Amino acid sequence: MTPAPPWAVGDIATAWEAWNAGRELTDPLAVAEHLERAGAVLSEACDAARTEAAARLSELEDQWRPLAVRLAAWIPRARAVLAQADALKSVKAARTWLTKQANALRTEELRPMADRSTEIWNRLRQESNVSLGPITLAGTGNMKRVLLDVEVDGSETSALGVMSQGELHSLALALFLPRVLAARTPFGFVVIDDPVQSMDPAKVDGLARVLADVARHRQVVVFTHDTRLRDAISQLQLPASVLEVTRQERSIVSVRPVEDEVSRALADARAVAASIDLPAQAAFVVAAGLCRTALEAACVEVLRRKLLGHGEPYAEVESLLRSTRALGEVVTLAAFGAPRPRTDLNDLLAQQGPWAREAFALCNRGVHGGPPPADLGSVVGKVERLIRVVRRDW
Repeated sequence: MTPAPPWAVGDIATAWEAWNAGRELTDPLAVAEHLERAGAVLSEACDAARTEAAARLSELEDQWRPLAVRLAAWIPRARAVLAQADALKSVKAARTWLTKQANALRTEELRPMADRSTEIWNRLRQESNVSLGPITLAGTGNMKRVLLDVEVDGSETSALGVMSQGELHSLALALFLPRVLAARTPFGFVVIDDPVQSMDPAKVDGLARVLADVARHRQVVVFTHDTRLRDAISQLQLPASVLEVTRQERSIVSVRPVEDEVSRALADARAVAASIDLPAQAAFVVAAGLCRTALEAACVEVLRRKLLGHGEPYAEVESLLRSTRALGEVVTLAAFGAPRPRTDLNDLLAQQGPWAREAFALCNRGVHGGPPPADLGSVVGKVERLIRVVRRDW
């Protein structure tokens, strides 16, 4: 009799301990009786454990057998792979090289678009300290991505982390528009929804110029609730058709052309001059005010176009306009691009002829009253003629 082994647990351990207790017996009859009784219990416990172990082993074999079959099929292939380890290393190196070359070729193919994107960004950013460098492609398969080289004040950084919402919209347009202009695109038009959102006024002017360039090659349709783009197009005298879409009751949609401020004011002035219901003095003052509005708006357009075209900061141009109050000052700035004596403006108007001085006088002094001209409609026509000269020649 020996002590129960360490693996004996449960009923076997209990039966074994009972069996092992016979070592203390000295009476032969007691020993014989103990062996018969304890041996039977231990034998039953061992048989039960053996049956349970056999069932568990069979269960494990059932679970292992499919894996063993797969493993047996895999081992020869694994050995073959190990035998070709050097060749595999060469294949991986070749794949890495091919991936690198493919990225380089895609980047080279992208270069014209990337250069155009950089050009558009430089026109859109307008005083932004964020500069856009080379645009490259990286990654393979579903992990392909565009890498943007962005710098802020000359330091490389992450684009999304430092750019304002307006700058992000400008960047998106800079990346998108070159694809629209690509020769292989099947579309002859581009539709853009609210590109002015979150842009400051300087960027809106840049956007107007960029869209005008795109419109030379594609039809450009822009939907926006923001009037700043329309104002910028008018001030920069860019060709565009502006339509106002209005949804009325019962979803009735109406579309009508929208005129610029100059055209609206002149149309109203002509209507007032032609009215037979207004007293002559009242018609004169109202028409003069409308003509003044039209001439002033035309001069502001010309001045903005001149100064911004010469690279003047947008904020400085707007500050100059806010500080200019008198009509004569605005007209002088539009004519010469800088403050000049009033005599210079008078000489310039005299070069056009007496009609130009008469038109300016109506806009400048007519709003303060005075005797109305005999033919108010004729003087309004002279103002319209002067505005055409301002827009065309100044």
